[in-house]
Amino acid sequence: MTAQLAGLAATNLLIGIDDTDNLDSKGTGNLAQRLLAALEAEEFGQGIGATRHRLLVDPQIAYTSHNSSACLAWRTDPGSQPSQIPDFAGDSRWSH
Repeated sequence: MTAQLAGLAATNLLIGIDDTDNLDSKGTGNLAQRLLAALEAEEFGQGIGATRHRLLVDPQIAYTSHNSSACLAWRTDPGSQPSQIPDFAGDSRWSH
């Protein structure tokens, strides 16, 4: 448990994500996993983890199975370019 808390304490960036639910989407959880892996591959730093956040379920709000968002806990490495993360994460490649 102490190691987990130490990892969370090292977080210096939180990235909130939510995909637009549609029948072609693989879901926010899948998007979170792919984005964590891609950010690490691009050497933006290290993923500490992700949390899922349940949103309001209401018939007036369209969703496919669950209405949720995710938050990625991230630690940037010295020399990385955290200012480039929003553009990278917001790229259209993540929409499917």
